[in-house]
Amino acid sequence: MTRLLLYILPGFLLDVLLLLAHMFLVSEAVQAAGWYNVLLPLIQILAIVIPCVIYYIKMPPGQDTRP
Repeated sequence: MTRLLLYILPGFLLDVLLLLAHMFLVSEAVQAAGWYNVLLPLIQILAIVIPCVIYYIKMPPGQDTRP
């Protein structure tokens, strides 16, 4: 389980960076655009889901983590 958390951590940090950029760097005109309101949550979801998929491909459920 700790290996899964290590895989999720970069995605979580990317998610936090995107939210901070959204709050402080992105102009209100861009925030009001429809494409931006679709793109930002999509990137946030993928930043968390892709590391989980990579983890489960490398270590399928039921497989022991010991060498």
